[in-house]
Amino acid sequence: MDAPERLIRGSSLFQASCLRGLALLSLLITSEAQTEESRVPRSDCGDTTFVVHTPTPQQPLNPYPITSRCSDSRRSFGDHLLVVAGSYEDTCWMTKHISIPFLVYHQSDMEDVAHTFQPGANEAGGYLRFIAEYYDCLPEVILFAHPHRKSNWHSSESLDYNVNHVNWDKVPGFALLHRQGLWWEAAVKDPTQNLPDHQEVPSATVECQHIVNGTAYNKYMVERFWLGNWMLMAWPKLFEPEGFGGVPEKLKVSKSSEFFVTRGRIQARPRDFYLKCLQYIHEEALRRQSNVTGAWPAHTMGLIFEHTWHHIFGEDMFLDGLTVPECELYRCNAKQEAKAANQ
Repeated sequence: MDAPERLIRGSSLFQASCLRGLALLSLLITSEAQTEESRVPRSDCGDTTFVVHTPTPQQPLNPYPITSRCSDSRRSFGDHLLVVAGSYEDTCWMTKHISIPFLVYHQSDMEDVAHTFQPGANEAGGYLRFIAEYYDCLPEVILFAHPHRKSNWHSSESLDYNVNHVNWDKVPGFALLHRQGLWWEAAVKDPTQNLPDHQEVPSATVECQHIVNGTAYNKYMVERFWLGNWMLMAWPKLFEPEGFGGVPEKLKVSKSSEFFVTRGRIQARPRDFYLKCLQYIHEEALRRQSNVTGAWPAHTMGLIFEHTWHHIFGEDMFLDGLTVPECELYRCNAKQEAKAANQ
């Protein structure tokens, strides 16, 4: 290993340690309030209520087989399905406002519970588990999204407004959900290209101090560096053996991990690939729990998938714009039409 690579990997370990410490502090502050609330079913959800099991850092993560649920005769997806994945969020609003069938995947470490996914990669674990469970009976188009109803970060409209105004027959193989977003570009093959000329590879100790003190530093550049570095290390393990080719020079995509994808694009890759991704997430979670040196923070795994979903489902790694015009994908004049109809 040459000197630059040692520097990148060494800094990554320090930064991961810092972020784990900050995440644990946040967890300790919020877990007591979340635990009781998340175990209580919502009274207005009817039969669709899920009782969320809240994992704690002390509980072991249990590996379990991912079996097909296509024989589940209670499920009839139709042509279009919404799959949301998250944790500790109230999803009861969906029963009143979403006009198509949907599944909610909650984060849990309970063994082999339907429609749950293990902690370790943000929403990616839920998306992957759905694909693995329903691979052979997928609907024609699936929308993967977060369970919150509205997020200005991701879209100018609510999730239900977007879902209820989609031109489903215009959805291409892959399309981003949001009408606005944070487009993110990063060098992968040489992550140091993400840094300004005068800045050295960031010291995680200094970075943590800036975070704790709330002081300014080149946060955007530093985040792009770490993203490129994580992708560089993950690529040979997850993607190159599966026919994705060598490490890409750079990537570009609009962040959020919310998108439409067709059955054909998902099944263009074998089910074993998605199972391998789930296994990789699980192994990293075990390494984290065992305090193995170099184990990645959970959000790191989520970021890797957030920036590669489009490529996994057939788009170029450098996604330089929407795959379908916004007003083809959505009925953009719906609000005006509704207003005119009510006059």
